[in-house]
Amino acid sequence: MAITNISLLTLPVELIHLIFDFCDTRSIVLSFRYACKQCYTLVESYDRFSLNFDSNSMTDYATICRTIQPSNIVSINISNRYADRNESPTLLPLFARGQWTRLRSLTYHNDNIDNLEYILQCIKSNCLVSLSIHSTTYQCGKIAALISSVLERFNLGKLYLNSTVDIFRYLQWPTSCTLNHLEIHTCYYSDYVLILNQLCYLKTFVMKNCVMNVSDGDAYSPSNAKLDVGLISLTICECTLPRDSIELLLCETPLLRHFKLVCHRTTFDSIFDGLDWELFIRNNLPALEKFEFFFSYRCKRPDPFHGLSSGIASFQSRFWLEEKHWFVVAANPIKLPEFWLYTRPLSNIDYATSQARYELASINDGYRLIARPIDAISHTDLNVTLATLDLADNRIKNLGAKYLADALKDNKTLMTLDVKRNGIEVEGVEYLANALKYNTTLTTLDLRSNGIDKRGAKYIADALLKNMTLQTLYLAFNQIGDLGSQYMANALQHNNALIKLDLGQNTIDEAGAQFLAVALKMNTVIHVVLFIDIIFIVPILFNQTLTSLSLRSNLFGQNGRQYLVNALEQNTTLTIYDLGDDLTETETSNLS
Repeated sequence: MAITNISLLTLPVELIHLIFDFCDTRSIVLSFRYACKQCYTLVESYDRFSLNFDSNSMTDYATICRTIQPSNIVSINISNRYADRNESPTLLPLFARGQWTRLRSLTYHNDNIDNLEYILQCIKSNCLVSLSIHSTTYQCGKIAALISSVLERFNLGKLYLNSTVDIFRYLQWPTSCTLNHLEIHTCYYSDYVLILNQLCYLKTFVMKNCVMNVSDGDAYSPSNAKLDVGLISLTICECTLPRDSIELLLCETPLLRHFKLVCHRTTFDSIFDGLDWELFIRNNLPALEKFEFFFSYRCKRPDPFHGLSSGIASFQSRFWLEEKHWFVVAANPIKLPEFWLYTRPLSNIDYATSQARYELASINDGYRLIARPIDAISHTDLNVTLATLDLADNRIKNLGAKYLADALKDNKTLMTLDVKRNGIEVEGVEYLANALKYNTTLTTLDLRSNGIDKRGAKYIADALLKNMTLQTLYLAFNQIGDLGSQYMANALQHNNALIKLDLGQNTIDEAGAQFLAVALKMNTVIHVVLFIDIIFIVPILFNQTLTSLSLRSNLFGQNGRQYLVNALEQNTTLTIYDLGDDLTETETSNLS
């Protein structure tokens, strides 16, 4: 079959216009339009322009506004930054031109309500279906009157208000209001009830928070709520209400099918209890199909492995996993003293959820180390896995090491792990050593200052007999002693992958150094870089693959110095060494 030449201009006009829908107006009008006569014609026939008064200069938009007919504009976004530059002389005449017969969406980020009122008056036809007002002004009465007028004039379907709770004292909802989507900043409980009962077409309600009136609990009972409230989706983005007040809100919405809740707590309360949620949903929200939530609890002290299994346990019942198929994750961010509990999938969370974290899901018993945003689980380009994990000085201790080891066994991405100064000790290092036997990706492990002693060294040495991936291992300040160095020396005779080893400050004397010297004679890895920093006597220089050595701050003694000098005289590969102040002037000169 012959291949024909296809260019953009050979596509149907409708398809090119669909492409325009994903392009910015400036590129369409000021670039594509001038490419050729056919491009000019294609732009002239396009009638779905979106103007964003923020991203371009006044000169550009002055040209664009003169070029495009108002009847071909469907969306306008007026930013606060644009208005702050005093662009009203350019902006307002645009709205005075012609008929706005296709304008469906208007977004206004500014405190100048008079300009907004003028703009809305210029829209003569009943075409506007979406209005967003982002204003910090305290002219609540003026804004409320304007909104009431807009709701009377237009068949508005979506309204966004970034105003204080006081606006609802003045706002009158028309009886013919067609709103089906409402987003607000904050409202009182009494306003919430009023909205549900007066906006009979409302299907989606999004609010940042709801404030309970002092006597709300006594003034209004859920049993008096209308059963014909048609709301099917409710989102509370930064809820500070206690659990019983949240239930009071939900009792007003018996037909609710989607509920999204974001809460940040300083106490571990019943909002984290899956059993309580199960009982309430069964009794009060029988139609609920989707429950999204993100709960965070500010811990008293950082502990990246605190409470994951107990936190997730109440969300592992048949109700959550089999009836509703709502899957929950418990997580501890590595660098934040917090506990997270959230559903998956979860979207549009305004929080630092891309933190590297340790998580446990309700659908399995496996612990995972992960760094991707929790609201981007399904996006492959954001499916960032953890390659480096720094847990130094986090006091994870033996239990934390166990959880960490469980994750390391099957982890395919982590390459660098730093767990120095964590009080892991012998029991904890046994967990990690067992994980190393199965892990095939970790290349650097830092276990300094954990008190693993000679027993822990044996566990690590046994792991090195099987692990052929680890390249850098730091074991300084662990009191492994001569016996521990013997275990390590035995492993080095069989492991050709390790190229950096730090055994500093481990109370190793002549016997331990000799074990290591023998091992390095048998280790034939090319370009081995063996760091033995701050050990006592190291006669290992007979090894002919060693290229770098640090022996600073050691108490060699007479015999140790002689071992060292003899070895250095015969070594032909060592090019970098730091001997510190431990050799005498005569011994040092013999090496030059």
